[in-house]
Amino acid sequence: MPRKYVPWNPHFYYHVVSRGNHRDLLFATDYDFLAYEHILEQAHEKYPFSIASYCLMHNHTHLLIQSSETPLSIVMGVINKRFARYYNNRFHLTGHVFENRYFREPVIGYRSMQKVSQYIHLNPVKAGLVAKEPRYRWSSYRYFADITNEKRPSYMDVGAVLSTFPGNGGEQRKQYVQAIYEEAVKVKGKELITN
Repeated sequence: MPRKYVPWNPHFYYHVVSRGNHRDLLFATDYDFLAYEHILEQAHEKYPFSIASYCLMHNHTHLLIQSSETPLSIVMGVINKRFARYYNNRFHLTGHVFENRYFREPVIGYRSMQKVSQYIHLNPVKAGLVAKEPRYRWSSYRYFADITNEKRPSYMDVGAVLSTFPGNGGEQRKQYVQAIYEEAVKVKGKELITN
């Protein structure tokens, strides 16, 4: 069945998911995750875009991304082609790295921005990679919760999600972290409250 056509709107953020071919691993080591983040930086230099949230799982990626100047298809083409080249060179392979074309869905409205960002950041909790809140190395949650000393990448715009909450920056962060915690409790159960 052909994929539904989703037109690009430069004013919208899109939830974009790219999966490994046959759901194979995309990221076997930390080096692979770092390579993908480096590719995001390179692509951003050529075609500026904004990522509000992201999570790199072992066999797929989630991006909440807006490209206001260049069609999203070109941006994602650059990102996925560069990673596929890296992956095939690293593992001495040829052929498809990603399964079909990436999935994308426009995210419209404040509530949707909050929900999609939470969904992205809760992926490691749902997969059992982390026990409590999503303090997962390969997601943008660390920039929301302010739990890292590393410099925020040039493509990251946490304000796109945090600004959907009332109050100042600190209050918005607290509300976001609390919303994540409440959703994590629903996913993992009451043991999160006592651990």
